[in-house]
Formats: sequence, C-alpha cells, structure tokens
Amino acid sequence: MQEKINKQKKEGIHFTPTKLANFVAYKMISLHPISIDCKKIRILDPAIGDGELIIAILSQIYNNHNIEITVVGFDINSDSLILAEKRILSLFPNINLFLYNKDYLDEITDNNDLFSHVKKDTSFDYIIANPPYVRTQVLGADKSQKLAKKWGLKGRLDLYQAFMLAIENNMNENSIAGFITSNRFLSIEGCKDFRKRLNSSFSFFDLWDFGDTSLFKASVLPLVSIFSKKKKRQLTNFSSIYKIYNTSSFNNDIIHVTDPIDGIEKEGILQDSSGTYYLSSRGFLNFSTSSSPWTMQNTETQNWLNLVKNNTYYCFKDVGKVRVGVKTTADNVFIHDNWMQETGCEPELLLPLINHNVAEQYRRTTDITTKILYPHYYINGERGVYNIDNFPISRKYLSFHREQLEKRKYLKDAGRKWYEIWVPQKAELWSQEKIVFRDISEHPTFWLEQGTSVINGDCYWMILDSIYFPKDIIWLILAIANSSFIEKYYDCCFNNKLYSNKRRFISQYVENFPIPQYNTEISNKIIYESQDIFKNGITLEKKNRIDYHVNQAFGINL
Repeated sequence: MQEKINKQKKEGIHFTPTKLANFVAYKMISLHPISIDCKKIRILDPAIGDGELIIAILSQIYNNHNIEITVVGFDINSDSLILAEKRILSLFPNINLFLYNKDYLDEITDNNDLFSHVKKDTSFDYIIANPPYVRTQVLGADKSQKLAKKWGLKGRLDLYQAFMLAIENNMNENSIAGFITSNRFLSIEGCKDFRKRLNSSFSFFDLWDFGDTSLFKASVLPLVSIFSKKKKRQLTNFSSIYKIYNTSSFNNDIIHVTDPIDGIEKEGILQDSSGTYYLSSRGFLNFSTSSSPWTMQNTETQNWLNLVKNNTYYCFKDVGKVRVGVKTTADNVFIHDNWMQETGCEPELLLPLINHNVAEQYRRTTDITTKILYPHYYINGERGVYNIDNFPISRKYLSFHREQLEKRKYLKDAGRKWYEIWVPQKAELWSQEKIVFRDISEHPTFWLEQGTSVINGDCYWMILDSIYFPKDIIWLILAIANSSFIEKYYDCCFNNKLYSNKRRFISQYVENFPIPQYNTEISNKIIYESQDIFKNGITLEKKNRIDYHVNQAFGINL
C-alpha cells in the first residue's frame, strides 16, 4: 500500500472527484454547445487517470445526440488506464476509445501517427484534463531542463504547465479546453513567464479558484480554467471560494450550500452541510500586465485601487531593499534553541537568530534563545567564510556532521566550502535597525528589530538604505505594513493564499507596497501612533485608530 502511495505522489496522481469533474464538463459544454447538425465529436484527455473527466463529459452528450464519438487518452500509469477503459466502455460501449500507455508530453511532437484515427486533423473539439502536479525538485534536473527547453518554460516549473501549453497543438479555432490545475501559477513570481505564454496562446473564458476547500486529499489548491486558442480579448470571469476561520462577526446573511462546488458561483458568506464557512467572491480577471499576478477585480476594487494609486508617492522598495533571511539547508546542524543541552558545547561562531515566532505586530515579544552557527563574515563589502581551523570547538562540531553537510552537492558545485550556509546574506547589516516580517501569516506581522541578530529564512527583512528619506519614515512603513488596509491591498493585487487563509509576504509583493505622501499631518499622526505601539504595546483601540489614519492617508474614507 505504501509503495502505491509513494508512486502516486511521485507521478503527481490526484484522481478527480466526481462532482468536480461534472462541474468542469458542464461548463465546457455550456460554452461550446453541440450543434444540431454535428456528426462527429473528438475528445482528448492527455492524463486520463481513472477516466473520471471523460465519463463526466460523455455523460453530457452521449444520450442526447446521434453522433460518432472518438475519445483519446494518455497515461503513464498502466493500472489507471485499465481501470479507465473498463469504466468508460461499461457506460458508453459505442464510442471509439483509443488509450495509450505513454507520456503525452513525449508523444505529442514526436509521433503524430498516434493520431492516425483522426486522419490529418489532429485537433479535438474538447480537451479536458487534470494533469499531474509534480514540482521541479521531484521531476529531477534532467527532465525539468528537457521540459523547460521543449516548451519554453522558465522559473518554477510544474508538470501541469507543460500540459497546458502542449495541448495548443491539438486545438483548432473552435476547440474548448477545461483544466484542473494548482492555482499557484496565478500569483507567484516564478510563473511570470508561464503567465506570459498563457496570455499569448489562449483566451480564458472562466476561472474558478477553489482555494483551501480541500477538494483533493493532497494539499493542492485547485483552479479550474476554461479556455480556447487565442482570440480577440474577452472579459474573463473569475470566481473564488476560501474557508473563513474567524466567524465572530457574522450576521444572519449566510447562504447555505451543499459544498464548495455548489457555492463557487454565489457571492457572500456561505456555510456548507458540514458546517464549514466560506467567503465566495466573483469578479473578472485583471491583466494589468501579461506577467503580473492574475487577480480578481470588480468595479468596486478597481475604483479602490485607482484611489490608492492616486495617493501613492513611493513604494517600500524606494526606501530599502527587501531581503530574505539566511537559509542553511541543514538547520538541524546549524540551528539550536539550547546548544549546551542539544550538543554539549557552545561553538565560538554562534549568533542570536530571529525566527517567525518571537514577535507580534510592531515589536518582538520574547527573548531570543535560538542561536545559529554562522561561519561567515562580511567586511567592507567583502563576504568570506572563516577558516574553521581557527575555531576548534566549531571545527570539532562541524566535522562530526561533515558527512551530512557534504551531501549538499550544490555547495561543492558552486565552489564553496562544505561547512558553509547556503544563503548567508550580508552579515555586516545585521547590526542595523531593521523591519522584520513573517513569510507566511494570516495577517501581516511586521516588527522593528534594533539589536544585532541574524534573520532566519522563515522571515524577510528590510533596512532604510536610501539617503532620500528621513529615518522616521520607518515608523510609517511599519504602520502601513501592519494595517487592515494592506491586507485588502494584498488581496486585490497579489492574493497568494495557502491553507488556513495564510498569506505569503515575500519580496516580490512587499517591495511594491505603497507609501502615501510623507510629512503631512496624517503621516505624522501615523508615525507617532506607530512609535507609541512599539513602546507601550498594541490595543484594539490603538489598532483601529492607526488603521483609520492609514486609510485616510490613501484618500479612503471608511
């Protein structure tokens, strides 16, 4: 059983729930109805799995039309193909079914004879798929590079991206495709080139982001997209549904639904049959640029963002560079809360380490007990690594873990020493006053650090490194970053959410957070209130007052 689970994980197998399959098939047929005089229909599933999606779309058309139906399916898992064939033919015995135990991505450009049954035209009327979700690190470097070169992909490659691009070869001007994929490509920086390719190749009719609704057993945040080959730009409908974890402020205006699939096209606060609450939103897809995050907008959010834009004078990146913390790639060796208890010694090269759980908004709340063995120095703009022969305790400790550390082959390939930290960052900057913030958090958690400490890789940080701004602008930045305003701004512009409504606060987003005009009456109030919270702590009254003033600074009247 465990071997089967491991194989499914490696191959990215997540069988499609029946109700979700029916949803995709119904939407595809609604967009591309079958004409009365249609004689033949061709359907392709390039990763057919157990056949659920094919069964769903055949159920929409099989008994209603006297049409010759041809279905073509690919899958690298032979057991899945046997199951798919048995299921499909038991329900639809009169179709032409062609199943191939092959990798569609390998065959699509190399062997057009596979499509000889559709004669010279290798296009299909309907292409429906839930392709495997396999990240670069699981695919392996060789296959990743091959796919990237073949399909012109860059950045963080996932196997489903290649499938989405490859099916263009099997589409004509009337074809409709329905895909179930991860929603990651909508927002992350590593997928910007993929978004460009999608934008240049296809026209999207509808997107449905099912977020953290747990439709799959695996931790996949699924997105359903319906698209055709590139046509004149049309408005793309965008719907999303995410769980709500704080229900304390609800009123009686709750829409009751069976499950998230029933609720995805409603709008407002929903409760399903299990008692789980959701927020369902509807709007249209925002293409501000072809490579920027794809986010939902409606007239209200568009007007709100225009107002913010008109009152934005700078961005965070104008004040200081946003940096990620250190990444050791061997935390169990380099990082401990109690070195004497864990290892029986305290190496000479220890430094205090700040991680995500030591602070709340505005200020740190606990003492730093975690320390990192930090074998790097950074002096006068030059970064180096210490000779551990000069530090006998550190040398003895690191030598004990040498076998593990030397397995980090990428260090050796980069010409670096076996005991280095993979991403050490600039040590000479640790002593400067800095804003630190959590990478993953439901609400923004930014705080000010005034001591000398290393920042761990679960946090990001920035210092004031522009000579054009006075030092107290750091308090204005701190207030904006922790405000309810920035939560709304984030969701409108980036909306990269994980499970449990957690947001990703990473460089590409935070560096573009807006700053209003400096040295105004409102900005001075915000700076004073931010300093007060840092010194004396936060209360709900203080939080509400500073939120009100931040909104005021951007021209927003609540």
